[in-house]
Amino acid sequence: MSQRIIDNLPKWGFDVANNTNAMLAYWDKNLICRFANKAYIDWFGVDPETMIDKMHIAELLGALYTKNLPYIKEALNGKPQVFEREIKTASGEIRQSIANYCPDIEEEEVKGFYVHVADVTFLKKQLETDVDEAGNSLLTTFSKNTLESVENNLRDNIFIGFPGIERLAKEHFISASKLKRDFKKKYKLGINAYFRNLQMELAYNYITRNNYSKKQAALLFKFSNPSNFSVCYQKYVQERNNRQAIDEITRMNDERYKIFIAQCPFSIAMFDDNMRFLTASLKWLERHRLTTAKIAGKSLYDIFPEVYPRWSKVYEECLQGNINTGEEPFILKDQKLPTWIKWDIRPWYKNNKEVGGLLIYTEDTTSLRLKEEENKKLLQILNKTTEMENVGV
Repeated sequence: MSQRIIDNLPKWGFDVANNTNAMLAYWDKNLICRFANKAYIDWFGVDPETMIDKMHIAELLGALYTKNLPYIKEALNGKPQVFEREIKTASGEIRQSIANYCPDIEEEEVKGFYVHVADVTFLKKQLETDVDEAGNSLLTTFSKNTLESVENNLRDNIFIGFPGIERLAKEHFISASKLKRDFKKKYKLGINAYFRNLQMELAYNYITRNNYSKKQAALLFKFSNPSNFSVCYQKYVQERNNRQAIDEITRMNDERYKIFIAQCPFSIAMFDDNMRFLTASLKWLERHRLTTAKIAGKSLYDIFPEVYPRWSKVYEECLQGNINTGEEPFILKDQKLPTWIKWDIRPWYKNNKEVGGLLIYTEDTTSLRLKEEENKKLLQILNKTTEMENVGV
């Protein structure tokens, strides 16, 4: 390396730092700025001269300080940090960024940490565009995996206000239309309505348990007009009461349904949509030499693993709304002669008309089959006797 380059390294280093769009800074362990490049003017509208040796990081970050504090603490504990953050610039522009906090460790003591914050807004927009142009195949998978993150984001903003669908879409790399459609499909509510319900649910707890007034709750959730809050709150309470009434009726009906099945004089069992036992009649339990305790929480395949290969397909078809009936001879355990079983497999439905599971009715028709065989033999004897009588005549 030439002497000229060596002599100019400090100058060129500062020139490079000051001519990059990324924010570069150094904060000591007391969180006082010791170095900052000119990019802070573009991002935060703050001149580095007003920062260096004067400004605390909380003063610079403002509302972002609370969000960044966990990463700051980890950096001061000697652990490098990398995270994404949305930053509103001094000009009002929203930028997507990736921040790196690198600890400055000297003789096993953390003296401070270096900061590098890069603008990745263009990359994220390009990613979203590329995914859309690819037929939404990747976006669909990514969207499904991020819906819970969107829901958590809504919870984080519950005291701040609805963040907006466009912003949510950008933060989670999904188109706004796709986000609205997928969210409603999963949560059965639009994003706005879901967010409002989250607020009202928490408001209900504050009012009923913490003795907040509606006016106080309205202020807590940033409602500029308390009357608007009252309308939303009354609507939520009414819907909540309706849901509770419906749930109670459903629960009572489900219990009566189970009691009816359990006390039914026929051999019948009730299963959920995963083929787990809900209940079974006493006759069914006796026939299979089982008890309620033995089938509790178990699936049909746990109790009768031998039925899986053939009957699982039948059960799947019935869970789609079909009915399957028939009669066949079976060789049961500890039996040498076949037992004739007649069956009827059909779905049962929830209040929303969705299939809740299956009802399986079985009947041992062996005695009837034997009776039929006896009748056939008797008929053959009678016919033979008639033939003999005719010959004698």
